[in-house]
Order: sequence, then structure tokens, then C-alpha cells
Amino acid sequence: MDLFEYLVEQANWQNSIIFILLSAGPTLLWLFICLRLDKAAPEPGLQIFKTFLLGCLITIPIIPLAGYLTRLIQNTNWFGSISLIIILSFLIDGVIEETSKYLVLRYRTYHSIHFDELRDGFVYGMVLGLGLAFVENVLYGFLVGDLMTGASTVLLRGFTSTFMHFLAGGIIGYHLGLVKFTRPNFSEKNLGGAKNQS
Repeated sequence: MDLFEYLVEQANWQNSIIFILLSAGPTLLWLFICLRLDKAAPEPGLQIFKTFLLGCLITIPIIPLAGYLTRLIQNTNWFGSISLIIILSFLIDGVIEETSKYLVLRYRTYHSIHFDELRDGFVYGMVLGLGLAFVENVLYGFLVGDLMTGASTVLLRGFTSTFMHFLAGGIIGYHLGLVKFTRPNFSEKNLGGAKNQS
């Protein structure tokens, strides 16, 4: 049984609503903090929503990829349990998720007319990370199986992994902002591409 079939089997309206609400609470808290940081020159609400939605959508390709690589490494029996956790967390999940955030920010957000100051890198990176974390947390709830354990997992992840996605997205966005606004010649030569309106 693959991951998609398992999730469909586990899904029901009651669990779905509970997992979505529990994931939304911490996500909205971090989003509120992010938008407060940008209150001097706020980004358009539609652009924030699009960025959040992109974060949600990038979970679709990365979860099967991470799942495949995880099973591949687990089946090798080369690593002890602690080593396996470290490898899966940092070298598989971390690399795939953070690379995905970078690619979206670099190719979808960097040339946007709305990305017009250094602080915007933080904001769009954080919002993108929150979108990814939101969907990821809901899916983790389903993977656990029973409602109480799933709800506890989603809530715990809301204040741990959601914060880490928020923070890591902000760091990636900040560095793209540094490239764009403090080294314009480097930006145009090495990160080129046509500006877009989104």
C-alpha cells in the first residue's frame, strides 16, 4: 500500500477537521508574528496568500520523494537507530524540504515586483515555510493513525517543526534578499531572468 492509499484510508471528516484546526492554530500564530514584522511596508495580502499556497503545494512532490529515499535508506540496515534518525532528519528531509523552499523563492518570488526590499525576503520565506509545515502537519496526523495520538502529534509539531520551517524559510529568503539588494550586479548576472508580476 502506498502513502496516498494509506492517507485516503485514514481520512474521515472528523479527523480531517481536527487536524486542520490544530495545524492552523500555530500556523496562524507564526503568520501573525511574520506580518507584524512587516507592518512598516506590508506585502499585498494576495501575494502572501499565493506564497502560502505555493508552500502547501510543494509538499505534493517532496513527500513521495522523501518517503522513497527514507524507505531506501531504512532497508539498507547500514545505520544504527540514532544515526538513522539523524540521516533521515537532516540529510533526507532537511535537504529536500529546504532545497524546495529555495527553488520556489528563487524562481517564483525573487523577480516579483513585490519583492522590493530586503525584509520581503524574510516575509516570503517565512510564509512559504508555513505553507509547507501546515500541510505536512496535517499529513503527519493521518500517518499516526488514531485521533488522539494524531492530534497530539499535530499540536506538538505546530510549535516545533512549524517554527523550524518558518525560521529556515526566513533565512533562505533573507539571503536571497541580500543577493538582490546589496549585490545588484551579482544578482543580475548570476540570478538573472525576466521579472514577473506575481
